[in-house]
Amino acid sequence: LTRSGFATTAPTFSHLDLFMGRVQNLKCARYFPGLKSMCVMKQLELKEISGLEQNSELETLWVNECQLATLSGLDGCHRLTTLHLSGNLLTSVGTGLATLQNLTTLWLCENKLQAIDGLHALPLLRVLWLCGNEIDTIGDGLKDNLQLEELNLAKNQVSSLRDLLHLQRLPKLTSLSLSDPHFGSNPVVQLSNYQTFVVHHLPKVQVLDAESVGVEAKALAGAIYVKKCMYYHMRCKTLK
Repeated sequence: LTRSGFATTAPTFSHLDLFMGRVQNLKCARYFPGLKSMCVMKQLELKEISGLEQNSELETLWVNECQLATLSGLDGCHRLTTLHLSGNLLTSVGTGLATLQNLTTLWLCENKLQAIDGLHALPLLRVLWLCGNEIDTIGDGLKDNLQLEELNLAKNQVSSLRDLLHLQRLPKLTSLSLSDPHFGSNPVVQLSNYQTFVVHHLPKVQVLDAESVGVEAKALAGAIYVKKCMYYHMRCKTLK
């Protein structure tokens, strides 16, 4: 391919792969301004996302199994709908996603996240995977993501049933995973009333930990929950 031929054809490329190299930035992408998708894998010297200023057409981006320690450099990628940043060293989202208002799918698995933060600017987010991090509470981290349908929090440190009640704010949540055969589980999964509690308090969830939740299962969970409440109420009266 001649230099003139490259200059002519490069702007027509819609996808670019960068596998197993030593790039320190993504400035090479400026030669391909028409990119719709880009996949960056196992670039062990890539510590930050930089060089995408000319790639405003990007809709899908993977930067997996690199060395990303901070989340930045995406301000100009307003059209992104899918973002995969798994297998990096991110400890926080911060303001790194603040301009990605069209984002619908986000994977941040196997990083070092300690809290759910920085997602308030993603009003269209439907799919969120945060498996394999160090998150110990859900809290208010998802209160603005009202379009969220699928949430995978497997292999974190969530340990409180009460904390799961924060998910009641998500009216469209139908798939929830706190345990996953590939990633692992949260401590809360080991509690004896875990499934009953979740199915009863989150009645719109149709898939829990990769297993379907049918009408009969929901009815049974409701009945068990009522019986347990009555039992503990009577126990409290007895103790008094």
